[in-house]
Amino acid sequence: MISSIKNYLSENTALLIRMDDIAENMNWSLMKKCEELFDELNIKPLLGVIPKNEDSELLILSMVMVYFLIHIKI
Repeated sequence: MISSIKNYLSENTALLIRMDDIAENMNWSLMKKCEELFDELNIKPLLGVIPKNEDSELLILSMVMVYFLIHIKI
């Protein structure tokens, strides 16, 4: 019985990685490191995108709109 439960869990358990507040003016050097790690480990994260970022705390970062459009493909 315990063995069948362990088998079921190992075959039907997953991990969801969600990255929130993806915006064109975020810290893209850190995002690039995450992207490389995800690619290396074949991880497909769920991205929470801010389509029109008006958050004053996030607007202080430099804009990288071209990179954003190429990688997020809005």
